[in-house]
This record gives sequence, C-alpha cells and structure tokens, in this order.
Amino acid sequence: DIVGSVVGLVDRAALLPQPTQMQAGDLLFALPSTGPHTNGYSLIRKTLAGRDLAQPLFDGGPALADAVMAPHRCYVPEVDRIQAAGVRLKGMAHITGGGLLDNTPRVLPEQLAAHIVLTNAKIPPLFQQLVKWSGMEGLEPFRVFNMGVGMVLIVDAADGPALQAAVPDAFDIGEL
Repeated sequence: DIVGSVVGLVDRAALLPQPTQMQAGDLLFALPSTGPHTNGYSLIRKTLAGRDLAQPLFDGGPALADAVMAPHRCYVPEVDRIQAAGVRLKGMAHITGGGLLDNTPRVLPEQLAAHIVLTNAKIPPLFQQLVKWSGMEGLEPFRVFNMGVGMVLIVDAADGPALQAAVPDAFDIGEL
C-alpha cells in the first residue's frame, strides 16, 4: 500500500468551513476531478474484472487502465486563483467516500441544506461506463463515485462570476 499525506498552516480566521457566514442563496461550484481519485476502487476492481484494460475507454480516448488510474488532481492552484480574484470561500467539500451527496452536507450548518442540481454535473465517460457496467441506478453512483466532481466550493452568489472567471472549468452545481 502507498499512503500520502499533506500538512499545512493557516490563520485561524481563514479556516474553512465558515458555517456562520453561509446563508441561503450561496452558490455551489464544482471543480472537476481527473478520475476516481480515492473512491470506489473496490467496486471498480470488481466491475473491471475480466475486461481488457488496454482497450480505449472510447474511440481516441485513453486506455481503460489509464483512465481509472489518472493521478489525483491538486486543487491548490485553483483555490489560489479564486482567492487572488477576491472571492471569499465560505466552505469547500472534498468529494471522497460518500460522493457528492454525502460530502457536501458535512461542511454545512444544521439550518442549511445543499440543493445540488445533478443535471449540471459534467459526468466524464469513465464514470458513465462504470455506472453502466456495474448496474448502479438512481443516486447510488453519486454516493459511490465523485462522478467527475472533485471539490465543491461554497461562495456568496455575488462572487459566482469572479470565481468562474478565475477558474473557467468550474461549474455551477447548485445552491444553499
């Protein structure tokens, strides 16, 4: 097994989440993942058993093995650009075990709920194929995999345009 760890230092006033600053109408933005990152590998191994991992995921696409093993994306450059643009982050949810639907609520205060618009998710071909091959239905894939969303950012509605200008591949995925 290989394990990685990151340690950082931050001023107490800048710690996230900031639940007392969150309010109804705040926006949720998604930063895309590069692949499964750290979740769902037990199911992925079971789903891919007996398949040709050298075969392209789709015509002209990467080999299935390469798509599944894509390196985890580091979101520090995007967060730095967002903050440099003057956008105040109120919360961030790293989409790991439990997927989009279980991780986002963990950073919210009790009186608020996330309204996530799943149709706004840009689901990569890898996840579409894994869902099809595994037979998952309904919301289950959004609890098992990140489904193409690696990080959810919570910002004031007025900061949405500045966030998207700073990180063009970020997309609106809902609101509080």
